[in-house]
Amino acid sequence: MSETVRCAYCVFKKKPDPEIQLLKTQVSMADVEGYLQKIRFYLPQMRPLFQGVEIEYFPRRTLYAFNTPCGMCDYAGLCINGRLEGYIIGYDATAKQYRKPIISPSEIIKYETCPRQWAYSKTGVDTPYRSAIPESGTVMNIAIDEFIVLGVDPEEVFDREWGPKAEDKRLRYNKTDTHASIGRIAKAALRKFVPMWDKWGLQDVVVQGKYMVEFDEFYLKGKPDLKARKDDDTLILDWKFSSSTYTDLWTRVSDQLTAYAALHLLQPAMAA
Repeated sequence: MSETVRCAYCVFKKKPDPEIQLLKTQVSMADVEGYLQKIRFYLPQMRPLFQGVEIEYFPRRTLYAFNTPCGMCDYAGLCINGRLEGYIIGYDATAKQYRKPIISPSEIIKYETCPRQWAYSKTGVDTPYRSAIPESGTVMNIAIDEFIVLGVDPEEVFDREWGPKAEDKRLRYNKTDTHASIGRIAKAALRKFVPMWDKWGLQDVVVQGKYMVEFDEFYLKGKPDLKARKDDDTLILDWKFSSSTYTDLWTRVSDQLTAYAALHLLQPAMAA
């Protein structure tokens, strides 16, 4: 079994003439072990939130702090003063015992950002509003997926999915952004991506594959945007649409890519 796997972020830089960066890294088993130790460290802290206790205010942590508050607690002056009473994650009422928690890379990142927001999200409570940039990135993912799998025009897919969001009152835009301006930039980036994709020549492409590995204390699950083979090596890709500047260092320390590498290197126990 290989001890490393190639991973990369394909970053679509949000600017009038969008740039596309391909930031590559190698993830080793040592990196994976470090990531698993982080999950094991957080689990005892997460369990009380799993098991229906009242959530006090948690200050946001600097590592993954967002520029735009989510509006779910008094950090943003919009505390919903809710409780998780009676809501227990991982509890099997029939067997009257706890199941192993299922952890995803995004959950760990969300917990590090704000434990309270993470816990409310587990109850199905959504944020009062959301940033338009990540939301448009989700739409770009859909467009890229349908282009790769179905061969359809990604710009048409983007229009189909992004157009109705003009009426979504929960979306929050930066001072320089509008629904239309984000759409123009995203479509320009997709236009540049099509010839780039053709040149890559990837094989055995799997889009949005779902994987899960069992450990003693938890399950780790993940859904990389793309997994393929290139020059007899496995390549794991994740798409990012952002106004921020990403560097190779950020890619090397990415928990998200490390988690996806773990699912590959540890030979997925199940796929769904």
